[in-house]
Amino acid sequence: MLKPSNIVIIGTGNVAYHIAASFMASTKTKLVQVFNHRNTKSAKAFSNTFHVPLVTNYNKLDTQADIYILCIKDSALAEVAQQLAAFVLHFDRAVLEQRQV
Repeated sequence: MLKPSNIVIIGTGNVAYHIAASFMASTKTKLVQVFNHRNTKSAKAFSNTFHVPLVTNYNKLDTQADIYILCIKDSALAEVAQQLAAFVLHFDRAVLEQRQV
């Protein structure tokens, strides 16, 4: 049996809720983390509903996830893309450093 894909959802709105619900119903995926840029009451409720950790800092994103899904407003896309680019560069450097040891 194949290992389920580990999923991180970025965003905690209505679209994220429905996507998370479909992942929770599947044996092929495992929701491992949710990100929201603010630690709001609704973000905490989302985290509690799906029993996954909530993070509010890009540096705390799970680097072992298989898939990252953006469920954000169009107006936030540029900012989130910029933050994720920095996250990816940091992650790539860490992987390269590990391989060189």
